[in-house]
Amino acid sequence: MPVFALLLIFLGPSGMPRGPLPAVPLAGAVQASPATVNAVVGALVGYFFWRRHRRSLESNEYAADFRSSTRLQLALLLIAVFEGIYAVARALPVAAGDGL
Repeated sequence: MPVFALLLIFLGPSGMPRGPLPAVPLAGAVQASPATVNAVVGALVGYFFWRRHRRSLESNEYAADFRSSTRLQLALLLIAVFEGIYAVARALPVAAGDGL
């Protein structure tokens, strides 16, 4: 059945037949308040960025790991900013009264 195989490839894992799956931890919290989850994740990643940034200020800029540390800091900052944007984008319709 090559046509069925291609259909499953294009549909992805969601199209595969499966039995009942166990509950994902904290799925209820994500479903109930996704903006809060985004804000918490953004704050947590921002905290790790802040710790890494403070540590890099104390290190030598000519050290071997300084460049990789800078890249890690930029990646963490980017993730924190995007999570904050997601949180605001999800909270604005609720605050405006649409309740989406």
